[in-house]
Amino acid sequence: MALIAATALAIGGVSAVAAHALTSPTLAGSATNSTASLIVGNYTSEVIAAGGADKYYTISNTGGTINYPAAPSNTTLTGGANEVWSAGTGAIGTANFAGSETMTVSVYSATAGTQVVTLTGSTSTIITLTITWGAPPALSAANSFVVANNAADIASTTIGTTANTLKVTAASADSSIIAVGTTAGVLAGGATIGLYNNATPPVSIATDTIYASVSGPGLVTISKAVYSGAPAVTGTVTTSGTSTLGKAVTTTTAAAYGILNIYSDGTVGTSTVTISDATAGVVLGTVSIVFYATVISKLVAVTNTNIPLTIPTGFVPTATEGIRSNAVVAGQAAVTVVASDATGNAIPSAVGITVTSGTPAVATVGALTYGAANASSFVNVTPVSEGTTVLTFADAATGKVVATTTVMVVSPVVAKVVASTDAATYAQGTKVLYSLNATDAAGNPVADGTYTGLFTSVPTSNIGLQGALPSTGAVVFKGGVSTSTLYAPVAGSNVVIAGGTLSALPFVATAAAGTTTNSALFSVNAGTVVTGPGTIQAAIDAAVAATTAATAAGVQATAAVTAANAAGVQAAAAVAGVAVVNTRLTALLSKVAALIKLMARLIKKAHA
Repeated sequence: MALIAATALAIGGVSAVAAHALTSPTLAGSATNSTASLIVGNYTSEVIAAGGADKYYTISNTGGTINYPAAPSNTTLTGGANEVWSAGTGAIGTANFAGSETMTVSVYSATAGTQVVTLTGSTSTIITLTITWGAPPALSAANSFVVANNAADIASTTIGTTANTLKVTAASADSSIIAVGTTAGVLAGGATIGLYNNATPPVSIATDTIYASVSGPGLVTISKAVYSGAPAVTGTVTTSGTSTLGKAVTTTTAAAYGILNIYSDGTVGTSTVTISDATAGVVLGTVSIVFYATVISKLVAVTNTNIPLTIPTGFVPTATEGIRSNAVVAGQAAVTVVASDATGNAIPSAVGITVTSGTPAVATVGALTYGAANASSFVNVTPVSEGTTVLTFADAATGKVVATTTVMVVSPVVAKVVASTDAATYAQGTKVLYSLNATDAAGNPVADGTYTGLFTSVPTSNIGLQGALPSTGAVVFKGGVSTSTLYAPVAGSNVVIAGGTLSALPFVATAAAGTTTNSALFSVNAGTVVTGPGTIQAAIDAAVAATTAATAAGVQATAAVTAANAAGVQAAAAVAGVAVVNTRLTALLSKVAALIKLMARLIKKAHA
């Protein structure tokens, strides 16, 4: 008998008259074999259309189940091991289909796997429908997002990647959130949240609630959000159903997206906010925030570069913040100071810090500016003359929290360049540090920075080296030193790096213009293994042995002379002995000379 399921009937499985007659059948809309991917636990309708060339169809199934409707008008369904759908109401095979009959069945599987439905006509070609049943899409923490936003960004309603816009992608997330913790109720930052499943492509999940909890100082709220463009970086956002303020909160309704706001609670310290899908019980991500106090408990001052007395053409100082009245917050500062509170948390502000110069004749100081990019404050230093001065930083409230650092004002005009390597001898293939040491007319290291066009002709090596020697382009000095990394040759050799010729640009002293820097020399150990009729080491060993023998012979000669002087009666015999020994010594020294020549030839052959 045909299996008739209520669910199938609800789908509407009775026949419908096709717009035109078919000659061959179709299964799931295809006249050939086809496939489908379906979700387990769902009934899915599939249509079988009869062709006029057939009298009946045998429908077989493996895998899931098929639910059949009542036989469509003027057709018959006969149950059994396989279902048979035949034309007419009489015996099977007595009439042909008109080519306009259709039958809608429903397929189903409660488990993941493969189902194959086969349609075999009385005369037509067999058609199969292969269904892959998969688990329903589930929440994916990897596809979902939790993106940290600072206070200015989380307060925005416009999605973007620039300052004061709402960030919804990891690439545009704020790397750190820092806020005053001593005043309760201040918005410190937050996060944008999005729930997505593991489908391809991922689809947002609007059936779950979102949960957030705080470990450490601070309180949070969470709201349902509607993003017009997420996860794209354009669009707007609206919120609704904001939770109460607390340590642990949940969206009041199911939400595909959320906005988390973090507020200070009057205490300082570091907090971690954990965001989860409350329905699935899966952690989506965390947001860290530092709540700091405004009372300065510690100052740390650092000198990063020296200060150029002037800035001649072709020279660009390393420091771009806080020199020569430049208060632009960009790049590196010559001198920085970091303030921290009693818990050690950095205070992101220059407010409440004073600075003085111990020797105003060398450099004067101006206001402090906070640079968020470097998480420190920098002082504006105006150079007056070459020399050093001590800068003293203090807290304005008490003057008792103090930090000092020494600043050197130097000339950027090169008077002398000395080349050197960090060793005189290297093993084969090892790293070589080639340095240029530049000083000004006073013998002080030149100013830190880039000197473009220092050389008109560059240092060169007599043997090819891996690495790059200084060029006629930019040469960067730090503390008066510019270092190039090279690598020693793989064969023993004596390396000479000839000096370069200094240019006549404004940052080169007149007396130094056109002069050539010194050559730097080093040797490379040759090693001990050389192929051929013997080895260098063997020759060296033989030379040593011969030299030892010659030395011993010399000792014998000396003893013989002493004996001759001490015993006059035996002088003739002793002198004769000396003559014999000297003859042996001469022969041995000849052998040493021959061995040394052999060793030289072997070394030359090894380098060929």
